[in-house]
Amino acid sequence: MEEKMSIQEKQLIISIVGTLISYGVFYFYAFKWYQPDGFSIRDDMKFWAEGLLWLIPIQIGFKIVPFIVFHIIHHIVTKEKADHMDDEYGKKIESKGNRNFYYVFQAGFYGAMIAILLDQSIMVIFNIFILFGFLGTLFMDISQLYFYRRGIR
Repeated sequence: MEEKMSIQEKQLIISIVGTLISYGVFYFYAFKWYQPDGFSIRDDMKFWAEGLLWLIPIQIGFKIVPFIVFHIIHHIVTKEKADHMDDEYGKKIESKGNRNFYYVFQAGFYGAMIAILLDQSIMVIFNIFILFGFLGTLFMDISQLYFYRRGIR
């Protein structure tokens, strides 16, 4: 017997795909598209700060917009109104996912501090922050999906 996916599980899959696409677009921009002749992004702090600020609307575009489209399609197909009220179980799962994000991001923060102590370039430090932000978000969504499928112990 095949189990149906809950709406929360479908939303988490959309979030995972949106995360992968948004960071992929960001790195495509950072390393392929934006390479004028003679320009080095290795130590350009302004470039990395601007890149991090651009990551916000990129994530909005690839995460929030698909959620809106998903809910519209879900309503058309099922004729059900989306319930935005989270129960205690959903809040507990979200809390555990957020905790997992913070653990991963904190490891990245410490990694960036170690990179500073080792006199690494600003590119390395910003990439550690970006990478661990990406990994933390991915780990948060995957762990929430796991908790919805397997339950909380």
